[in-house]
Amino acid sequence: MSMRALSVLWIVASSAAISVGTSAVIMIILGNDLYTQSANAKLIVITGITGIAMGVMGLVTSHYNPLIKTSKKIKRFLSKAKMIEAEGNYRDDVKRDYLERITANVNVVIKDLVILENLVRKYIDNCLSKDWQTVRDFADRSGRQIEELEHEIVLDFAQIIDLVHSRSLIERSRTNNLYHSLYLCYEILRISPEYDEHLLIDLRKELSVHIAQLDNMLVLLEQEKEN
Repeated sequence: MSMRALSVLWIVASSAAISVGTSAVIMIILGNDLYTQSANAKLIVITGITGIAMGVMGLVTSHYNPLIKTSKKIKRFLSKAKMIEAEGNYRDDVKRDYLERITANVNVVIKDLVILENLVRKYIDNCLSKDWQTVRDFADRSGRQIEELEHEIVLDFAQIIDLVHSRSLIERSRTNNLYHSLYLCYEILRISPEYDEHLLIDLRKELSVHIAQLDNMLVLLEQEKEN
């Protein structure tokens, strides 16, 4: 028999004892013929009072019974556990949504940087002024787009930073790391390649390294989605 059924049965029995005992005593007090004419009227009063006492004791016992109290504690614990689980599921869903959006934005940044790195490589190989103008135009457009995307990425990470498990991903999400893409775009706009050839070569290498770092960030994002 379950603890709930046992508790209900105990309370019903105790209540019945109190009810019968109280009824008997009241009938004697009111002088009910059926009871007052009985030779055992005194015994009935004693029995009624005993029934009331036993009923009260039963109710008190049911309230303080260790097994019943333990059952109530277990129910409270299970209820709290369900609430915690529901809250945890909600937090996981929110975290996953943010990670998906961050991943999409990082992918766009990588795509722009790959195109920019290829344009810079082409200019270094050919050294044509028209090629450099193409590099500048793309760096300018990409810089403005990357600035918006990386601003969104920083804000999204700020919303879930307490839920992220990977220390490496947290490090990658720091502002100075994310905005390095923007810095590279602006450096390309700033230099004059005919005078800064070695700097341009260094910038192309730095673009390649940074793209690899962002690729690694994508791997960390995918792993974090599974945690």
